[in-house]
Amino acid sequence: MHGRSLADGVDPSAERQQAKRARVHTFEAVAREWLDKQNKRVAESAVVWDRSRLEAFVFPTLSGKPVGKISTAELLACLRKMEAKGIHESVCEHDHCAAASFGMRSPPARPSGMSPQT
Repeated sequence: MHGRSLADGVDPSAERQQAKRARVHTFEAVAREWLDKQNKRVAESAVVWDRSRLEAFVFPTLSGKPVGKISTAELLACLRKMEAKGIHESVCEHDHCAAASFGMRSPPARPSGMSPQT
C-alpha cells in the first residue's frame, strides 16, 4: 500500500476523487471543452486558429493548472508572448475570452506600456 491511508486520518478514496476533479478543471481541459463548443458555433478555421494559439502560447504554461488557481499575472504573461510575436488581434480577443471564462466583466488591467492592439 502506498500513499496515505485511513490510519493516517486520510480517506484515500476522497483524496483520489479530489485529484480527479482537479484534473477535470485544469486550464487545458476547460479550454478544450470551450474549443469543442466553439466548433459548433464558428467556422472550423477559427477554431483551428484558436487551438494553435492556445497550444503554442498558453498550454505550455497553464495547461495543468486548475482554472481557479491561475493569476492575472500568469494569464497576462501568456498574452504578452502572443503580443511579442505580433499577434495583436488575438491578444485582444483572448483577453476578453479569458475575462469571460474567469467571470470578470472586463479583461484584466494591463501593465503600463502594453496596449491591446497596435
